[in-house]
Amino acid sequence: VVCDGVGRLGRSDEAATLASRRLATLGTEGVPWAEAFELVNRELHRVVDALAAADPDDEGMATTAVALSVRRRANEWIGEVASVGDSTLWHLSADGQWTVLTGPPDIGADAVYHSSDVVPLPSPDGACERQDVQVKGGALFLMSDGVANPLRWSRDVQDALAEWWERPPDPFVFAAQVAFARKSHVDDRTVVGIWPDDEAR
Repeated sequence: VVCDGVGRLGRSDEAATLASRRLATLGTEGVPWAEAFELVNRELHRVVDALAAADPDDEGMATTAVALSVRRRANEWIGEVASVGDSTLWHLSADGQWTVLTGPPDIGADAVYHSSDVVPLPSPDGACERQDVQVKGGALFLMSDGVANPLRWSRDVQDALAEWWERPPDPFVFAAQVAFARKSHVDDRTVVGIWPDDEAR
C-alpha cells in the first residue's frame, strides 16, 4: 500500500498514514479492496467530521492510495490492484522497460504538477478503481506521483531507475534513490518495490 497526502490540507499526512495502515491491515485480513477502500473512506470521514467539530478552521485532510495483493506463479505476477487518485502501480520488465499499470491518463510534462482533477479519499462514496494484474517477470512498484511523474516524463529517469532497481538494492540505498534530484519537481515521494526472491521459482 502507498498513500500520499493531497495538496496543502493541514492534516493530509495524517490521512495518508491512517489510510495506509488500515488498508494494509484490511488487505492482510483478506477484505476485498473495494470494500476496504469504502471502510477506510468512512473512517476518514469520521475523523474529518470530528476535527471540524473541534476546530471549524481545521483545513481538513485527504490522501491518494494504491493497494496491491500479488503472488508469483512461475514467472508471472498474478494479483489485484485498487487505487484512488494519482498514486500508481508500475512494472519494470526484465529487459528494463517501464509500464504504468494504473492511474490517471498521462497529461504530459508541460501540465501542472499538482492537478486539481485528483479525487482523493475521503470521497463521497469511497469508490476505487480496481483491476486484475498479470505480468511476466521483472519487479513491481507502488509509488506516489512524486516519483511516478518524473518516471513518466523523463527517459533519463526511466533509464536510471531501471538500472538501479533491476535487483533489490540495500534499503538505505533504495531510500536515497527514491529521493533522486529532479529539477522543479519536489513533491512527496514514496515507493514500495516488490522483487521475486528467486527467478527460478
